[in-house]
Amino acid sequence: MKTNPRESAATLIEKVLTGETTSFVARDSWPQSKGDHLLDQAYHQLFHFEDDTDIRTRDPKYLEWQTALMRKFVMQLRGEVDVS
Repeated sequence: MKTNPRESAATLIEKVLTGETTSFVARDSWPQSKGDHLLDQAYHQLFHFEDDTDIRTRDPKYLEWQTALMRKFVMQLRGEVDVS
């Protein structure tokens, strides 16, 4: 059975958000996008999430915003909300 790249990416993001894995591991395990712009955007945002750890630590509002953004990517990757 073939794995759905969007579902794999959504699961990786969830694991980063719950602390089950690191963004480094998620990036190394990221599925190939093969032209899927949503996968590319989520991958790019994962870099920002990694880079902004220090900001999230000192700014609760930024933590809330960035976490919500990553959760939105999970929902978009799973087709639960429109991509817009």
